[in-house]
This record gives sequence, C-alpha cells and structure tokens, in this order.
Amino acid sequence: MKKRNIARAILLVAFAAFVIHEFTDDTPDPNNKFLKNKVVFSGHVLSTKVSGNHAFGVMLLQVDSSNVESFTDTLKKGIYPYKIKDGKAELYVRVHDIDKGDVVKVISDSLAYYYVNKHEKLVGDLGVITYNGDIEFAKENSILSNNSGIYQGRS
Repeated sequence: MKKRNIARAILLVAFAAFVIHEFTDDTPDPNNKFLKNKVVFSGHVLSTKVSGNHAFGVMLLQVDSSNVESFTDTLKKGIYPYKIKDGKAELYVRVHDIDKGDVVKVISDSLAYYYVNKHEKLVGDLGVITYNGDIEFAKENSILSNNSGIYQGRS
C-alpha cells in the first residue's frame, strides 16, 4: 500500500512538471524582432476598450511626444501592438488598471510600455499580436484607420 502511494505521488509530480513545462513557454516570440524599430512615444490615455480575453484591449492616447510622426506599418503575420497617426496613438495591450488621464510611455525596442496609475509606476509587456481573437478585437475597436485620415468608432 505504501509503495503504491509513493508511485502515485511520483507520477503526480511528473505529470505536474510536464504540464508546467508545456504551458509556460519562455521562448521569445520571433515576431517581436519587428519591434526593434526605435519607436518611442508617450501620451495621456483618452479611452480604453477591454475585450473578454485576459484584459486585452485597445487604448487610445493623445500623443505628448514621439520620435516618429506616424506609424501604421503592417505585418504578414499578426499586427503591431501600436499605431500612431495625427497626434493620436493606439496600443493593443493588456489595459487593466489603466484609466483615462494616466500617462503611458512606449519604448518599442525594450518590448515594454510604462505607465503611472494612481502614483504607482508599472510596466506592461509589448509584443506582436498574433492571437486571432485579439487581432479581430483590435480591428473592430480601432479608432485610427489605415485607409484614411478619418477617425472611426467611439468618441
């Protein structure tokens, strides 16, 4: 009986190790090489729209400073996590704990965005968006349009 319990415990530990290994992939996304483009900008949050996928959403910023006038590049697979156009920027990231008026800074080369919320400095991960559900949400809720200089969607 004791040997059987030890064998079960060993199998349980082995199974848990396998599950943890399979579902915690620390391999860098090869698409993120496209974010090494020296884009840096910051601004104040005008609005956010949150999806049902782990607080992923669209954040609209009034750009205060940027080293590029506009950025609307496209990728063959996935989408960039930001657009900049006509003094506005959109971020397609996790938008939890971010409110209207908060200050956000994006440093693309560092694969991060930084924000101050209620006097607390926080960091979020920046990456190429490849999950189809997030891509569709970003497209459906985008205010900046790639096809024209006209803002679309909510005010």
